[in-house]
Amino acid sequence: MHAESAAYPVPDGAALDAAVRKASFTGVVTVDVGDERRFERVEGYAHRALQVPNTTLTRFAIASGAKTFTALAVLRLVEEGVLSLDTRVRGILVPTCRSSTTT
Repeated sequence: MHAESAAYPVPDGAALDAAVRKASFTGVVTVDVGDERRFERVEGYAHRALQVPNTTLTRFAIASGAKTFTALAVLRLVEEGVLSLDTRVRGILVPTCRSSTTT
């Protein structure tokens, strides 16, 4: 874990402890700013039966759960004026993908 920066404060450890206890959280929390890791915390097991602990490299199968995070990110960009809800994905993909029929 890296030192706190005035521009990017580290999450409140006590609040995170309370949330972990309340929700029986198991997983990884990281905060990266650019290429610098500002905070990381690992809780629980990757495999409970074998008691294999999670690490920052643990891969989680979240499947459709990612849709919520994608929607949140897109709406944040809309809020900031970077995108609009009418923006087509085709218009922002790299040139080699622009021939795709993805919308």
